[in-house]
Amino acid sequence: MEPYKPILNYSPRLTSSFRIASLFYVALFGGAVALAVIGLMNAHMLRIKGKKLAMLWVVSIIFVTAKITYDALLLPIAFERDYRLIAPIIKLPDLLFFLFFHHSLKTPYRLHMIYNGTYHFLFHRGAAPIVGAVSAAIDFAIIMSAITR
Repeated sequence: MEPYKPILNYSPRLTSSFRIASLFYVALFGGAVALAVIGLMNAHMLRIKGKKLAMLWVVSIIFVTAKITYDALLLPIAFERDYRLIAPIIKLPDLLFFLFFHHSLKTPYRLHMIYNGTYHFLFHRGAAPIVGAVSAAIDFAIIMSAITR
């Protein structure tokens, strides 16, 4: 009779993640496009699959489209009324989008922290600065088009 041997061919899928709370800074300084890209990248790193990933993609596309339309329609009115309304008008939807991503990724992130306990900084692989710059350029173009109207 042979003694018990361990199974050596099992390899669990390791996850990695950014700090979920750091997505707040992406939303505040980067905007909706940066938050969608970094949030979906984090969902991929957490190995989210199936319907939940599809929901994240659909909501991200709808939200970014709605955000650009929202800014294009409301910024000219804000410039006519009071220029101090510009910052809240631009950033409030981004922060609501952050709440959506925070709620969606909270449970997989907590499980990842229990099993692995490590996370990457947002400057991991240089993704956050590049995506943030592109998103800020899109927001800047929308603001400039609203000013010139």
